[in-house]
Amino acid sequence: CLRISLAKRADNPGHIKILTLGGGPSREWLELESEMDDMSLNGRTELTYLDYDAEAVTFSEKRLKNNRLIGSLRLCCESVLNFARSEDWDDKKYSYDLIYAIGIADYFPDSILGEILARAVSLLENNGQLIIAHKDEKSFCFSALDWFCDWTFYRRDQDHFTQVLDTAISQIGGKISYRVERDETGEFMFFIVTRAK
Repeated sequence: CLRISLAKRADNPGHIKILTLGGGPSREWLELESEMDDMSLNGRTELTYLDYDAEAVTFSEKRLKNNRLIGSLRLCCESVLNFARSEDWDDKKYSYDLIYAIGIADYFPDSILGEILARAVSLLENNGQLIIAHKDEKSFCFSALDWFCDWTFYRRDQDHFTQVLDTAISQIGGKISYRVERDETGEFMFFIVTRAK
């Protein structure tokens, strides 16, 4: 989803402003750099990377600073909860063409996830997109992760996540639409939210 969304913006002039929430080791940017042959994207991405883990931020800084797609990099070592609640992330200060969160939604209860979704959608430029992934409780095997990793997930199916999303975007102005795509296993849902102001 991320590669397709980025490729669609290649024809637009200027920089592409992207925010990643819970960026982790930034593996997707290594993959994007090797998969995307379109040289017109070189150096056009203004990436804001947010993660609470200082080691992840340091690791990603080294990984991202020489990525040919990224022209400028802003690193934020803070929590996603702070992102949702802090006035520092006011939409008058920041706006993005694309925001994505691949591995965070399962860790938050509905109320907090709703805050995160509302904040992210509020920061989208006209025709900007939010891509957020979530494991589908009806098809994903959680027991292995619960047992091996001692991780506890908030489990949701598509209808449940849709309810959380609908509540979150009801607070935001403009025309907002979304669709759901899945990976080849069907276990992972990708909610792709588009905002037209």
